[in-house]
Amino acid sequence: MADVLARVGIIDYDFPTTSSSTSSVTYDQTSTWGKIMNELTSSVGWYSVWANGDGTITSTRVPDLSVESPGWTYSTDQLSILLDSIQFAPDLSGIANHVVIRAANTDLTSALYATAVAGATDEFAYEQIGFYITAVFDDNVASSVEQLQARANAEIQRQLNVYQRIEIPSRANPTHDSYDVIALQYTGDEDFNTVANFHERGWSLDFFEGSMKHVLSRIV
Repeated sequence: MADVLARVGIIDYDFPTTSSSTSSVTYDQTSTWGKIMNELTSSVGWYSVWANGDGTITSTRVPDLSVESPGWTYSTDQLSILLDSIQFAPDLSGIANHVVIRAANTDLTSALYATAVAGATDEFAYEQIGFYITAVFDDNVASSVEQLQARANAEIQRQLNVYQRIEIPSRANPTHDSYDVIALQYTGDEDFNTVANFHERGWSLDFFEGSMKHVLSRIV
């Protein structure tokens, strides 16, 4: 990863050193540096790269969101949510409770794959709904079962929190980082009157109005 960043002149970065990707990866001239970096991070179960508040290029491992504590709480009681409507978009078409990651690295001489399933207590787990919903992904970088398993563990987290996405407006609070887990409590709302945990998937900041918009995926 450091070599890739150096080739585009980026020397200010911060990546965990506990994971390593395969050393045998080839890309053609049509591949962007962003695509290369994101495939490398994805192959070891990290998020796509982003720049933090200091402008440092970084990434981190995709955690088990079901046990993560929220770093922030947005609540109408704290006047942190503006009085605009919440955009609510339930989508069951993208949900999966079983993922399969297949190695597509052309340097490999044998077929490798790894799987991950939703925990038994998850809302969409096989134990709860009685059947599997499988999503299959090919990984062009991973060269070991361990790397494929890391990718599988990350993908099952992504697949489980796509079914319910909302967009909320709030007062400006740009101090948290990408992919934070946050809690939402919207007084008087049928769905969100009690605290629910969400995964921050993106946000935008309006400097003129001092407001933000957050795109959140509910954690099940």
